[in-house]
Amino acid sequence: MRSSRLQTLLFTALLAGAAACLQDTAPASPAIQLAPLGALSITVQSFALPLMTDSCYAVTVYATDDPALFDAAHEVWSEPRLCASEYGSGTHFLDLLGTCDPLAPGAGHVNAVRLELVDLYLDGEAGGEGVVLSPDFYANPCPVGGNDCVLTAPCVENQSTPGALNPNGSAPVDFNLAVVGHPDLGIFDTRVSLGDVFCAAKLDCVDNSGDTLYYLPEPATGSDGATAVFGFSCSAGLDASETYLYLDDLVVTCRDGFGAVTRTATIDPTAGPGPVTPTQAGAPATTDVLYGAAVNRGAAANGAAYWNVLLGLSLDGPADETCRLTTAGTASAIAFADGATPDLTRYPVIHWDVPLSLASARACTRHPLDASGDDVATDYTSLHTPWPFTHQLARGTTELGTVTTFTPAP
Repeated sequence: MRSSRLQTLLFTALLAGAAACLQDTAPASPAIQLAPLGALSITVQSFALPLMTDSCYAVTVYATDDPALFDAAHEVWSEPRLCASEYGSGTHFLDLLGTCDPLAPGAGHVNAVRLELVDLYLDGEAGGEGVVLSPDFYANPCPVGGNDCVLTAPCVENQSTPGALNPNGSAPVDFNLAVVGHPDLGIFDTRVSLGDVFCAAKLDCVDNSGDTLYYLPEPATGSDGATAVFGFSCSAGLDASETYLYLDDLVVTCRDGFGAVTRTATIDPTAGPGPVTPTQAGAPATTDVLYGAAVNRGAAANGAAYWNVLLGLSLDGPADETCRLTTAGTASAIAFADGATPDLTRYPVIHWDVPLSLASARACTRHPLDASGDDVATDYTSLHTPWPFTHQLARGTTELGTVTTFTPAP
């Protein structure tokens, strides 16, 4: 929309509480008078990640909310490197006041703010003694070159009325991140940090030697049959008063060679503890996918909450059939409202999508979290689409393994 950055940019980075000083600190430039300007208050909320001592971001403001138009012609301003050590405050990793374009088309003259996480540091600050943290040690929620972290806000010329806006008249644009860290990279049962909560997750069908696991007795024979072990455990730390685990139903879906669903099995992880009966269906009626299941959950001495499920694999379906286990989980040190991850937040979620059987043979092996592929892996929710989980396991000072099931919104 404007080709010259000098004609559009009035950018002042301020510490928290100093935003009201904009008129006193803004540079006096004739170029500023070429167009009316509004202001956006841009923050990145603090997040916890082990060893991290600084973080740097790229910020771009566009005079449009259409990602297809995120280009130089619609750019209001951009800064390729803004670090928390220089532009942060005690409560935010970034605390900025930047201009926006009140002539952007459409109702409200909406501008878009794109955030990119450029680098994380340990052992010091960027530009000082800080060392760049390898990207292998965390999952970037706002990757460079992507539009995963974009928020929009109205831009009003010379806005000075409080209310929906900040007291200084600027529209708030607040990014909330909970970065996934991999502090134990290289350990087989990988732990991750989901914000300030440490988690471990896996699905195993074989032991360390590669031999099939046999834990659950088959009803027909009374002998232990092939078993898949689902594991999920998280802790907010020994000093934390609460840890909350969130988990959806465990669903096994079998499909024929053409992709059509042949059989299903669903396990409610709030059932039990102990042996539970999966809800199973076949089309047409066939042998059940699972010969049995068992649920174990509760609180561990180290401050963790855990959710473990045993799945008995029947392994006697049609020759062209493939069966996969899917579910999703996450954790938090505070309870989610109605079981949904926070709105306007890139919140980490663990997804299980593991092949259990193929052509009547066991297909699963050992599937640790974020080790390789997407069998058991962390991902992030969209900023604009919270994930509504079905079940909650609470570990508090008085609740040691209390489960809750949420009713989905109509």
